[in-house]
Amino acid sequence: MSDIFIDTKEKSDKQDHTMILVTAKEASDMLGVPNPTLRKYAQLIEEEGKIFHRNKQGHRGFFHEDISLIKRIMELSNTPKVSIDQAIKSVLQTVDTSVYKTIVL
Repeated sequence: MSDIFIDTKEKSDKQDHTMILVTAKEASDMLGVPNPTLRKYAQLIEEEGKIFHRNKQGHRGFFHEDISLIKRIMELSNTPKVSIDQAIKSVLQTVDTSVYKTIVL
């Protein structure tokens, strides 16, 4: 799974919502973490209700908004006395959970 373009057909006058889906390997490279670390973060985030894209084989794919979310979690968890679990809960409270969708390609 390399870059896949998905047109959400939710275009406004000012913004094009075409999204790019990247593999877990590409996402881990973008975040600068090993793939097992990204997998662990994704599992913890999913336990809080976020659903990441999965292909027919069950492999996760990440949209750029997912990568931004994980990056914010990583940054917050680097704050003294903030655990990864606390960071996940805090960041997820700030995002619109209505956008959590599963898309199977």
